[in-house]
Amino acid sequence: MLVFLMIAAIPFGNAFRIDTSYTLPPSIQVSGEHGWSEWSFCTVAPEGDRIALIVPTRHEVVTYELNSGHQSVAVKHTAGAALASHESGEALEGFDWQTFVKTVARQGRNPDQVNIPVAVAFDRSGRLMVSDAGNRRLSMFARHGDVVSSFLFGADEDVPSTMRLASHGNILCANLRLDRKQRLNAGHHCNLYTPSGNHLLALAYTPSIAFERNLWVGVAATFDVDTAGTIFQTFTCDPTVHVYDQSGREVRSFGASPTWFVGPPVLSPPIFELESPPPSYWTAWTRPIGITCIDQDRVLRTSLSNGKVPGVSAPFIIDVFTKDGELVAEGVPSDAWPIGVDRDGAIYFLTLKGDRLLKTHVRERIVP
Repeated sequence: MLVFLMIAAIPFGNAFRIDTSYTLPPSIQVSGEHGWSEWSFCTVAPEGDRIALIVPTRHEVVTYELNSGHQSVAVKHTAGAALASHESGEALEGFDWQTFVKTVARQGRNPDQVNIPVAVAFDRSGRLMVSDAGNRRLSMFARHGDVVSSFLFGADEDVPSTMRLASHGNILCANLRLDRKQRLNAGHHCNLYTPSGNHLLALAYTPSIAFERNLWVGVAATFDVDTAGTIFQTFTCDPTVHVYDQSGREVRSFGASPTWFVGPPVLSPPIFELESPPPSYWTAWTRPIGITCIDQDRVLRTSLSNGKVPGVSAPFIIDVFTKDGELVAEGVPSDAWPIGVDRDGAIYFLTLKGDRLLKTHVRERIVP
């Protein structure tokens, strides 16, 4: 007997078309409350056949094969209507999810292990990069879990919260490289390394708003790299999208004043070294958390609404731009956020509960 399930509608407006919905196994479902990892704890392979994610309770990195059968549900969807799917309850109940879940790296100190992983990313060949805070290193794993390469970060560098393969096989990381002449968390927030860890260049210096508002925490960079090697970058405290060429030279910027943006509050100087800001600080502004490049000349900027956008109850808001900076759609509300793009330009969204993955395409014509 078929059991008909109603999947909550994702309020994408007219910006995206949902092609396929994947149910994720209960053993790897994780909540979207991962602010500590800057929302890079889950990603999709360029083939679109698997995802990789960090299991925070075990400090492990696992992959899950999306085409495992029963949990993949093709749907034809018009945004704004509920997704209707059908699955066999009996088949799902007896389905061996673990057959398609593979542990890439367990917790530990060995070269093939990780200790407090904070971010994952695939390169274009399907190898998996893992940012390992406990071991202060970046490791590259082959599909079957073998370590391909790794390197350590210096004492003046954070471990990255975002990684991407750049031109010539080099790796671009969103990790603060401290400027010890300045107070606050000042310095360059994006750094390019060779595969062996040699530092090549730095870009994306701490924005002025951080100094103006004494933001000694809460400043981080996020970015994506398109297939031509162009870098699109923004900060959690400043929505401006900065565009850099392969040499690290800023060539343009756009999206500086969205109507939904509420800036971070002014912080008082810390009284002692390990002081934390008030808990309300992290939800006091509409914080950008991701940039996603799509081959068909589109760039997505995803932000947390934090209940600060009038008329928006969804946790995320998405802006769609052309790569030249033309605003195509602003403030699209969403209950899910993009975790990556496959080679065909499909965008994968993960629901906030972590229970469902949505394969989508951006619409060629977006009607307000």
